[in-house]
Amino acid sequence: MKIKHIFLTSLVALLSTTFSFAQVKIGTNPTAIEATSNLEVEASTANRQFKVNRTSGQVTIKDGTEGLGKVLTSDANGNASWTNLTSAFRMTSIFSSTPPYYENAGDPTIYRLIPAQTVVIDQDGGCTSGANPKYTVVQPGTYTIMGGVTMFPQYENTAASLRIYKNGNVLKTVGSTQWMGQVGAMEITVVDVAAVGDVYELRLNNNKNWMRLYEADFSGTRIK
Repeated sequence: MKIKHIFLTSLVALLSTTFSFAQVKIGTNPTAIEATSNLEVEASTANRQFKVNRTSGQVTIKDGTEGLGKVLTSDANGNASWTNLTSAFRMTSIFSSTPPYYENAGDPTIYRLIPAQTVVIDQDGGCTSGANPKYTVVQPGTYTIMGGVTMFPQYENTAASLRIYKNGNVLKTVGSTQWMGQVGAMEITVVDVAAVGDVYELRLNNNKNWMRLYEADFSGTRIK
């Protein structure tokens, strides 16, 4: 009787130990599971998996969007993916030697794109620099978009305007009167909700045909 009791006690202990370290694998290769995992769910696409570490309990989710410093978010249907915690961009131009003339034939309805020489920050890869710069939204959300210029008018009482466009439509306009022979500056800021593929541009206008452009700055940050 004593021997039977010892046997049953040992069997219960063995089963308890086995169950406490049980491993579960669901996927295309259910017989292979990492030694450090208690649970793995594997997709048919390679290196796509959900797993729970058997010691620390740490959860790992790999779907191809993961990356250093990213956070897990979901869309309206609950589909999760990894995204950057922030999205920021900045493009600048500094015309230090001979600033270019900014011409629009004196037509106050013409707003020209401001060249962007340098991409300073481009977290999501949405910047297009050069003569026709723009920012194309990669991560949807609420953005603060900012622009600024420093210019030198060639005529007295030059009325200048700065605009931010979204998908070809005006979001905001600021303006000021610039005096001949004096360096002037303008800044503009707008908060806007953006979807993937939306395009932002910074454009400048003046009513006297000619002004020199010294510096330009176009930037934005996703705040939500």
